[in-house]
Amino acid sequence: MEVFKTAASEAYEGSFAYRFMEQLRNHAQHHSAPLHGAWFHSRRIEVDGELTSQRRFSTSGRIIITEIKKNDRLKKVLSELNSEQDELDVGALTREYIELLGRVQKTLRDGLNEHREVWVRHIEGAVERYAAQNDGDVLNLSVAEFSADGDKLETHTHITAELIDYIRELEVKNGSLTNLRHRFVSNELNSPQ
Repeated sequence: MEVFKTAASEAYEGSFAYRFMEQLRNHAQHHSAPLHGAWFHSRRIEVDGELTSQRRFSTSGRIIITEIKKNDRLKKVLSELNSEQDELDVGALTREYIELLGRVQKTLRDGLNEHREVWVRHIEGAVERYAAQNDGDVLNLSVAEFSADGDKLETHTHITAELIDYIRELEVKNGSLTNLRHRFVSNELNSPQ
């Protein structure tokens, strides 16, 4: 689908984090572990100019640039960095990358939405017809692909209405990736103001 290719290309061309994380994924699969350390921080929390007994803890993963420069395939994307930079914050890169992946996936879902609704109606109809003929039992309903001569089952997939519900749940769950790069997770309790 052309709209998907365009969205993926725009994300790749427009974001160092996207380009870097795509290359880092390949590095992790074919070369070595990309993380070179984790840092754990803590500091006391200040309220109204006074230090409290409460502490704020955080962790961050780091990539040491000199370590991953050993992989020739990363040299092009690493050449975009400031030459004095010796490490990268994994969290910030990951949040931006996931946000952009979410945007690309949303573009794909939007482009397939018209077709998807037809597919959903076909699946729901098949489940209803099968259930009507089998006293409500749909456990064995499957889509099957047979060999050209029809003698051999090549592959099959079970069909249930839960599949449709699962797809819808994922859309809701992953629909809120906008501005992920600006968000973080915290267990800090804030006093009402």
